[in-house]
Amino acid sequence: MVVPRRDTLGCTVSQGEKALPRHPATATAFDWDDHNLDKLLGRGIHDWNVEEVFANDPVFRRNKRSGTATWLMLGRDDGGRRLVIGIVWSDETNGILRAITAWDAR
Repeated sequence: MVVPRRDTLGCTVSQGEKALPRHPATATAFDWDDHNLDKLLGRGIHDWNVEEVFANDPVFRRNKRSGTATWLMLGRDDGGRRLVIGIVWSDETNGILRAITAWDAR
């Protein structure tokens, strides 16, 4: 008997299929260091802006551009500021995201 395998979203994956990448909405924390904090601050965006957007039910889209960010997180911080945040998994197994760029949405 073949036991169905489940991907990181809990969906059944047929034998021979590649598991889907974990969705960023399932993350539990962000990875912050001087490098990504400085880059965001250069655009006037703080770590707390990013975490507020994450807490405010953002929209996630796969990044179709050839940049480093694999996902884009779109939403508003607690002050209503609309942001687009480029994110990657820092540690997908433990649910840790890393914001690598961000800008004000139009």
